[in-house]
Amino acid sequence: MALGLLFDFCQIVENLLRIELQDRTADPWMFASSLEKLSRTKSLGLGRDLRVRVNDDFKGNRLNQSLQDLISNQYSVDGRQISGTEADFAITYGLRNTAAHQIVNYSVISDDFDTIVQMVFKSLCYTVEQYYMPTIVP
Repeated sequence: MALGLLFDFCQIVENLLRIELQDRTADPWMFASSLEKLSRTKSLGLGRDLRVRVNDDFKGNRLNQSLQDLISNQYSVDGRQISGTEADFAITYGLRNTAAHQIVNYSVISDDFDTIVQMVFKSLCYTVEQYYMPTIVP
């Protein structure tokens, strides 16, 4: 049940970005497209290279190590360390796009569940702060 809720929060981030960035394409890679636009508008390193790497790394037996590396700021793509907001979105994207469809009992998810939830929530909060707060607060 907790994994289902975590997946739901990943979908909320995806949908908030898609709505705000007006990314209404029928492309099955919608989240990827929204992250690309987010990366360009907010100068984040969420480009294609990171997304492809996360997709590959979150498949099968590499999920545990990839999550652990993202949590501990040891994940890198082309020699560039991924941390902070980029790591938060990488986890959110990876869980939503790849792992959520085939989650089984991966030890890092249960061992570091609170940290993973916190990182997904941070991507949600970032999205709300960057795109929705100006319309909420006068």
